[in-house]
Amino acid sequence: MNTFLGLCCAACVGVFDPTAAIDPGLRGELLIANSFTARTADVVGDQPVDGFWLDEGRIALSGGVGDRFAAYAGVAADNNGLATWEAYGDLKAFNGLAVRGGRWITQLGAVSGRRTEGRCFADVPLHTERFLGRRGLYDAGLQISYTVPLKSFPILLSVSAMSGQEGLSFQQPAESGDGAAMLERLLYIVRLAIAPGALFNQHLTAGFTFASGQNDTGPGNRTDLIGFDVSGAFDLGGGVALGADLEFLMRRYGVPFALLVEGGMSLDLVAGWKGLHGGVRLDLMGVPLPPTREELEWRVSVAAGYDVWKNARFRFQ
Repeated sequence: MNTFLGLCCAACVGVFDPTAAIDPGLRGELLIANSFTARTADVVGDQPVDGFWLDEGRIALSGGVGDRFAAYAGVAADNNGLATWEAYGDLKAFNGLAVRGGRWITQLGAVSGRRTEGRCFADVPLHTERFLGRRGLYDAGLQISYTVPLKSFPILLSVSAMSGQEGLSFQQPAESGDGAAMLERLLYIVRLAIAPGALFNQHLTAGFTFASGQNDTGPGNRTDLIGFDVSGAFDLGGGVALGADLEFLMRRYGVPFALLVEGGMSLDLVAGWKGLHGGVRLDLMGVPLPPTREELEWRVSVAAGYDVWKNARFRFQ
């Protein structure tokens, strides 16, 4: 298996969009992500926490007609039943112009817009979970994008209008008290990305995203999401590859007579060698720190994996 794919980097499976459905062939995918939890307490509230849990099981099918149209459909379940689903089509119109319609996981950065199988880590970073839910933002909408046809320095500009009906932008912590659903109104997203790595035949992309939608606290209050990201993977020869993803996402949350700002950052470093791959991820939540939170929240995650054969991979986090 390609070492780059083993690294699970967004840049490895798509220059700008890891969920791009354009593929002239037919492909099926199966994912089973399990976890085992053992804690000192047997229950939290009325919910048991010890034992095996199905984090996600996904079945997907994708395929294309020629080199201009392709579609993706997938359904995922977890321990509580149906978790999410996707069904969308990509159309390459002409001269770098593309149109997408349907329901998909929306990309706001190098990490936040990737499905579980596209990340080295089974869980999403803290800021993605806080702002978009623990699976990211799955929503229905329409997207128009244009890729400047420069092989030496590709540039992408995309504009999306999402329904705002499919998820919460803010998973309210118990100590906060200011949580509200932002995405109960139409959400607009603008994303600009460049691929400077093309200059030296490597995978390196950088992006900026701005999203805005009305929130639940009043007709004049909006919530904005502003993101910066860098993602790359580098072939060092001899079957060795290194990859890194950096994503910063800030939420400007308008409430009556106030504007609350909170941001989060995730940095992961991964390496691969002849089918073996692993990495470490650092999450920081509270950069900047909002007045409703008293301290910075952080988490370190470690993952390792092995490509068992060409189309099968085992991972441990």
